[in-house]
Amino acid sequence: MGKAPAFQFYIRDWLADPLLKMVCHQTKGIWIDILCYLWESPDRGKLEGKDEQFIKMLSCTTQEWETFCADASVTKFADVTKSNGIVTVCNRRMYREEKYRKNTRIRVNRFRAKRKSNASSNAPVTPPSSSSSSKEIKKESFMTLAKEVLKYLNFAGKKNFTPTKANLEPIIARLKEGHTEEECKTVIEKKNRDPDFNDKYFRPSTLFGPSKFEGYLNEREKEKVW
Repeated sequence: MGKAPAFQFYIRDWLADPLLKMVCHQTKGIWIDILCYLWESPDRGKLEGKDEQFIKMLSCTTQEWETFCADASVTKFADVTKSNGIVTVCNRRMYREEKYRKNTRIRVNRFRAKRKSNASSNAPVTPPSSSSSSKEIKKESFMTLAKEVLKYLNFAGKKNFTPTKANLEPIIARLKEGHTEEECKTVIEKKNRDPDFNDKYFRPSTLFGPSKFEGYLNEREKEKVW
C-alpha cells in the first residue's frame, strides 16, 4: 500500500454525516481507527478476524466493540457481518473503488502487453522506424486511456456516456497535455463528492474542459471515505 499512504479526510463532512450522528462517541472513535486499518489492509476496504482480534487491535473493551457492531448493524454506516466466529468489516466505497482500480490496472497492463507483442512481431528487419507508426501507437494509447477514464466517470457518477468523439476528445486533449489517467480520475472523484457541484455538469465536456480541468484538479477535495 506504499503508493497510497493516505486517504482524504474532511472534518466538516465527518461531523455532518447523518448516520454517524446517530451513534455514540465511542463508536465514532472505533470507526475512524477501523478506516485507517481498512486503508492499510491487503484487501483494501475489507477486514476479517475474530472478535478478540478486533478488540486487541482497537484497544477497546468487549462492551465497546459489541456496541460498535450493533450501531453499524442499525445505521448501516459500515457493513459488519459475523459468520462461523469470523467478523467481516467493510467500507463499501473504499472496497468498491479499490476493486475498480485493480480491474483497470489489469486491463491497461493487458493492452500494453498486447501492444508490445504486436510491435515486436511486426517489427521490420531494418531498424529505421517511421514517425507515422509511432504517432499511431500514441494515438491508440490515448484512445484506450480515454475510454478507461470515461468508463470510470460512468461508474462513479452512475452515468451512461458512450465513447463518442465528442465525449473522448476532451479527455484525450488533457492526456496529450501530459496529464495522467489517475489525475483524470481524481477530478472525477472530487466533483462526484462535491455537494455543491451541479450534477448536470458531471460530463466529459465540463470536467475535462480546458478552462476547468486544472482548477478542478488543484482545488481542495470534498471527499467522503465513510
